Amino acid sequence: METLPTIGIERLLWVSGAGSLEVASNVSLVTVPDFPEEYKNEASAQGEALEVLESLTSAQTCIK
Repeated sequence: METLPTIGIERLLWVSGAGSLEVASNVSLVTVPDFPEEYKNEASAQGEALEVLESLTSAQTCIK
């Protein structure tokens, strides 16, 4: 992420999916029994990517 400005990219738009959604406080949508198994890997990866983006110290805006 720190490399992006050095190659002329000043902004990154990341559209996440179900991996960041919660059905209750600290209960991820991906963990509920009815969540489709075929989407769990991708949704979990999106949630992990969002955690990385939220941990950055550079100027950013995260909208969930």
